[in-house]
Amino acid sequence: SGVLSDLKKVVPGTENIKTISYTIRPNYQRPKSGAPRMIANYTASNTIEVTLNDLTQVGKVIDAVLQSGANIIQKVQFGLKNPQVPRLQALREAAAHAKASAEAIAAGLDVHIVHVLSVAETLPNERFAIATRTSTQLSLNFAAPETEVAPGNIETSVVVTLRAEISQ
Repeated sequence: SGVLSDLKKVVPGTENIKTISYTIRPNYQRPKSGAPRMIANYTASNTIEVTLNDLTQVGKVIDAVLQSGANIIQKVQFGLKNPQVPRLQALREAAAHAKASAEAIAAGLDVHIVHVLSVAETLPNERFAIATRTSTQLSLNFAAPETEVAPGNIETSVVVTLRAEISQ
């Protein structure tokens, strides 16, 4: 049995498993002086993406694919199913903070805000917790403890810039 078929046994829903790349490249023998290069063998690489909704299953999936023969686990990434909800909350809070800051600055200058001229939003990249685990040799009789993965916190950040007209 291969990695993909073993993944299907531990990951619910085939829509959560997809091949994102498959490559085969030749490995050449070093030729003797003057001889043409010859292909010695090939290396195949299959990159599979797995999406999980239950974070308690991440370690089990990593262990399952390693036991199936996978030798590289890369870019374990944690994100939000619906990032729009916290983003909108962050925008509300940033806008309120921008307004309060503008009013405090105006009060410090002994002026008042006539009206808001513009409001702009800048979306910084979301920050994800990332972990990597690689293994170059695998023994099927290896009785290691289950892989532990700590997702950490996911931050949603926005920047709001407010321009306002002021008057005495």
